[in-house]
Amino acid sequence: MREVDIMLDVSESIPFLDIEQESYHLQRLFFHKICKVFYRPQYSLDDMNLNNFDWFRPQNRHRHTLEEVLCFCSQSGLLVDHSEVGGSDILASTTLSSEPHKT
Repeated sequence: MREVDIMLDVSESIPFLDIEQESYHLQRLFFHKICKVFYRPQYSLDDMNLNNFDWFRPQNRHRHTLEEVLCFCSQSGLLVDHSEVGGSDILASTTLSSEPHKT
């Protein structure tokens, strides 16, 4: 769905779905507001099912702030190249630090 470059203009807010009146990319609207389903063409169906199962199973799902995620990365010896908060997601693109991890 990501490759389909379709923008949708929502003419009225939909409070029940927390959708504001604005333009949305189809994939982002669906992912953030309708159903959060993970997909990567290079992953097997089993890998994607495991990821999606974890997201919808409350015992495996955790919520964190951006600051917490950045701290996890730092403690793991990862350098954050880019971070972004969007809806209920936090994206952190990282690279492995060349410095030894210190505890």
